[in-house]
Amino acid sequence: MPRATATERLARRLIAELGAIAGDRPMQWVMLDDVMRALGATWEEAEEAADFATAQGWSEHRMHSLLLREPDRNVLNSKRRP
Repeated sequence: MPRATATERLARRLIAELGAIAGDRPMQWVMLDDVMRALGATWEEAEEAADFATAQGWSEHRMHSLLLREPDRNVLNSKRRP
């Protein structure tokens, strides 16, 4: 399996933080700004990571919000989609 890119690593951290903020409850919307600040990422980095996570089916990204689709522990243990 290829090494994770910086975006993938940040996306996995983003999902972990999203889970922490959402109380690890799926289907909870959280502001991207809250997650971004907790990660110490720029807006652009956070959006790129959010888009990656959405492409993997881990979350949904709409405007300034993120939706956790399943408990973050499931995402963190999953393999990346090709």
